[in-house]
Amino acid sequence: MKRENSLRGRVVLRWEEAGKQNWSLEKTIDMCIEVEAELQKAGFNHTPKFSSKIKGNDQRYIRNWVQGCHFKWINPR
Repeated sequence: MKRENSLRGRVVLRWEEAGKQNWSLEKTIDMCIEVEAELQKAGFNHTPKFSSKIKGNDQRYIRNWVQGCHFKWINPR
């Protein structure tokens, strides 16, 4: 799978394009939701459970899911 066709990969690309700024967890969540919608429009549905939790406004799940992605600017390994 191409990096730009995965949710995590596309968010990382956006972060890099923004100059590797120190994004907050909230900014990262917003970007994940935005990218997920873009991927849905493009016909990619690699994160169906995440998508359904966005639609259901399950903030706890969304927050935990994003933290589980281990974006190096919010929770490096």
